[in-house]
Amino acid sequence: MNFDPSMEKQEKKKNIGKWIALILVVFLAVTGLVIVLAFMFLTTLQQSLFQTQNIMTAGDVEWAITETGQKLIPAKYLPIYKEAGKKYGVPWNLLAAIHAQETSFSMDLSVSSAGAVGAMQFEPCSWLGWDYYKDQCDSKGDLKPGVHIDLTDPHNIHGGEGLDADGDGKADPYDPVDAINAAAKRLAADYKRTGKDWFAQGGPVWRYNPSMKYVSDVERKFHEFAQPLFTAQATAPAEGKIGELINEAKKLIGVTKYVFGANDFPYRLDCSSFTMNLYKRVFGIDIGRDTLTQVTKGVPVERNELKPGDLVFFRGTYRPGVSHVGIYIGGGEFINNQSTGKDVQIGQLNQGYWDSHYYTARRVVR
Repeated sequence: MNFDPSMEKQEKKKNIGKWIALILVVFLAVTGLVIVLAFMFLTTLQQSLFQTQNIMTAGDVEWAITETGQKLIPAKYLPIYKEAGKKYGVPWNLLAAIHAQETSFSMDLSVSSAGAVGAMQFEPCSWLGWDYYKDQCDSKGDLKPGVHIDLTDPHNIHGGEGLDADGDGKADPYDPVDAINAAAKRLAADYKRTGKDWFAQGGPVWRYNPSMKYVSDVERKFHEFAQPLFTAQATAPAEGKIGELINEAKKLIGVTKYVFGANDFPYRLDCSSFTMNLYKRVFGIDIGRDTLTQVTKGVPVERNELKPGDLVFFRGTYRPGVSHVGIYIGGGEFINNQSTGKDVQIGQLNQGYWDSHYYTARRVVR
């Protein structure tokens, strides 16, 4: 047999080609696996961060009752909302809004078409425990005809939402303390479970009553009853964060021009877009676009109790009523964006023109 060098070379080339192909396949497989694992990790991290951010939001805000809230909410229920809200991490005005929407603050305790009962309208089987009583419940959550179970007996609650929150030996859905605490516990659990905003479709309020009209009505009452008072300490000590607000405002001196109705940060702003942009950029909160909106935010502050960061309002500067806004910086001074060619300036609150046109102050960050 004759030895053919060319055949040996071809065989070596084939073997090298196989090894290259094998290495390429392994490389692509490993790369693909790494990409899939990285995607799964980032997706999980994003969901975790989103849920954490949502859950933290409730604790970063103190809800201050509005004039409308003071007028409409029976005073006897306020401590119940606030205690339950604090215990379960739910805005107290959300509990008030649902109470108002469901039974007009317990003034209409009639049984719903679905058989829901009590101050916050729980289905009997939801109150007692669906899984335990599934053979005795109809599809709507009411007890089947002929089934009689005492809803107020804590011994009858097996995995349900019923609570004896006031410790009187009864878990009574008609008792505001029991019902409001049960609602708060349910909303908090759904908030954590879904990771969604309170009023999002599929979120806690929607799960309470899966109707977007219901959600919209509750959300409207929620904002009517209270306004947010944000906590500066959520991201930094109050002095540091409010100091940042004031420093950012001062940086706009000589940069920002006053233009009525403008919102072109940082070059062309009016008084309220000046304050709006600063609060949004430093605190991440929306105080509204105009003075008529901003003057409703937070809580009112007496003139002799002003603190740096408070919004100060003036009236009659170019129209009747509230018409101008600035930010108090301490020592009787405030910074504002004003017309008459002065643009961003530091003014004296207790002297001359500003003293005579002073209207009120609001604290939206504590």
